[in-house]
Amino acid sequence: MIGVKELIEVKKDFIPEIVEIYVGSDSDQHYPKEWHKYSDTMEYPSIVIEDKDNLHNVDWRFAFKSTIFIRGDDTDRMLKVYEFINKYNPERVFIFHNEKNHTEILDSKGLLSGIIE
Repeated sequence: MIGVKELIEVKKDFIPEIVEIYVGSDSDQHYPKEWHKYSDTMEYPSIVIEDKDNLHNVDWRFAFKSTIFIRGDDTDRMLKVYEFINKYNPERVFIFHNEKNHTEILDSKGLLSGIIE
């Protein structure tokens, strides 16, 4: 997991409105490693939950009171991350999954869930 420890430190001073999570090992890993250094000017933090990470060992407290955007390439693993995060009282959680010609959206409040073609 990349960026979780840094985000928890930042949240001691303020709660970012949005946190982006990439689930998988294909994401650009520079931004999550460096975001906390520029938190005064960067829009929102990003975290990478890598394929090798044990989801039971992730410190999910970072999700508290933030809106979470989850994207990645493994639908089953993204859904597991969604389940873990919802236990930590986030403001709202979205999963965005792209498949060939459409995008599937899951919204914890049910307002934006569906398929966009």
